[in-house]
Amino acid sequence: MAWVPMRKGVADIRRRVEISRTANERYLEALSVVGEQSPACKLLDPVSKSIVRNGRPYRALRPISPDDSKVFRTISQGEFLLHSFRNKDLRSILFPQSEKDPIQCRQSSARISRILRLLRAHGLIAKISKTHSYRITSSGHAVFATSNHLRGSNILGLAA
Repeated sequence: MAWVPMRKGVADIRRRVEISRTANERYLEALSVVGEQSPACKLLDPVSKSIVRNGRPYRALRPISPDDSKVFRTISQGEFLLHSFRNKDLRSILFPQSEKDPIQCRQSSARISRILRLLRAHGLIAKISKTHSYRITSSGHAVFATSNHLRGSNILGLAA
């Protein structure tokens, strides 16, 4: 048994249907937070507190800060909603200059790993078993969408 590329004929139609269905479900799950009427404080307050998981402390997230919001925007891109993302995918977007130098590449890879560990601890992303890939959870969709909306909105729109 081995993973092989799917053929374009009818032989792999069942697997193609299964993959397409799961991709559509993930996309609809990401869109489900668009019409949600809960206040932003209910979504952002839990992740804005430091936590301890398995005896290890993790810092609080800062959803409105430039650094964390850049990571949130990157992870909530459309390509990562349908497919999973890896350290390498985020590194090429967040640190494009590090691809040329092997030392910077290793440092940026370690930095992304720490960010992914932090997001996993807060329950915003989940690791796909037996892969190096991650997927956004439903609470992650809500937090990322709220953070991106608050970061991009103007004061008059929020005050009205």
